[in-house]
Amino acid sequence: MKAEIYSKTNCIFCDRAKMRLAKYNPQIFMLDTDFTREEFFQKFPNAKTFPQIIINNEHIGILSNNFFLSIINFFIFDSSLFILRAS
Repeated sequence: MKAEIYSKTNCIFCDRAKMRLAKYNPQIFMLDTDFTREEFFQKFPNAKTFPQIIINNEHIGILSNNFFLSIINFFIFDSSLFILRAS
């Protein structure tokens, strides 16, 4: 799984996303180090909060317990396991 986290300092939600995705070795991009605010809003024009997360080139947005966990679970299931679980 390919994961990218657009983060900033002093952001507990960013820290949680980094911890949850740590085993997938996400690329972490930090505000004012790796990108500017202008670049951030060009990439995520509707973003209002941090972190912004991209998994397998799909923008999933922010860390929200239910939504985030369902997206992560979807992407980490082996396809055969997912088929069995969906049956």
